[in-house]
Amino acid sequence: GKVSDADRTHLLEHSLMVAYPSLYEGFGLPLLEAMAAHSPIVTTREGSLGEVADNAAYFVDAHDSDSIAHGIIDVLDGDTMRDKLIAAGKSRVKDFSWEQSETMLKEIIRKLTKDT
Repeated sequence: GKVSDADRTHLLEHSLMVAYPSLYEGFGLPLLEAMAAHSPIVTTREGSLGEVADNAAYFVDAHDSDSIAHGIIDVLDGDTMRDKLIAAGKSRVKDFSWEQSETMLKEIIRKLTKDT
């Protein structure tokens, strides 16, 4: 069902981890939301998820339930793993800030209009 933005943020901030073993994903917005909320992530490399998550997630095989289960257990059992993923997520989510998007867009426009 529908969850308000405030409730979603609260849930993510108080989650031990986010499991997102998607088979088909256009863009990994739920991953960025989890990173912003400092939740470690277990996900797949399907679609854009590997590129979005980069090194800020524990990757599993979406077609293998044992792989997914082991990923969840590994993240929940190890504070070191959780801390590493949370730190990587805090850093990675900054790459998707409005400021970063503005900088990249300005550079693209500059390159496209350089010879005009």
